[in-house]
Amino acid sequence: MSHRRALLAVASRPRCRANSRRDPRRVAGTQVRAVDPRARTAETEAGRLSYDVLSVIPPNRTMPFITDAGLGTPFVDVDPKSFRSTRDERIYAVGDNADTPYAKTGYTAMDSARVAAQSIAGDLGVSAPGAALPANVCYPMVAPDRALHIETHWALEQDATGAVHVRVSGRHDDRARASYARLRREWETRTLSTLFGP
Repeated sequence: MSHRRALLAVASRPRCRANSRRDPRRVAGTQVRAVDPRARTAETEAGRLSYDVLSVIPPNRTMPFITDAGLGTPFVDVDPKSFRSTRDERIYAVGDNADTPYAKTGYTAMDSARVAAQSIAGDLGVSAPGAALPANVCYPMVAPDRALHIETHWALEQDATGAVHVRVSGRHDDRARASYARLRREWETRTLSTLFGP
């Protein structure tokens, strides 16, 4: 296992009552030193973590040319409403290479591409509907036929000083369900069809 820093989401079933729920523990920016699947423990620089479900998300990395080209360090600095580079108006960036307050997921990247395309169309004089900010819906698989559900929405708000802030809202369901696994497969099918055709 790599010793790079990662985000861990550790979900443990409560031990006291069958119907009680506990939010998963999230540990950001720690080194994973070892995982023992039989003991269901992960050794990290944050200490030993016990888990029922362990999700390790490696750190995002970008290509050095982004910094070399002066577009940002390490991600491309973009306007979060249009995904246009704040350093070169000819460039748009979405997904893992864009420095935004949004999640770096496939769902958000697809949504971000739609927003960027609408912005580009407007720049070209093509009438396009107003683009909403991207959203994120994620169905992490925890078994071949069961998944969890995470949903995130972002909104831009202006305070009294004129500064713009991002408000985050969402919901999650940590109960593994077959219906979430079906929804994930449906999303995957739609996404592949959108990208590569039926």
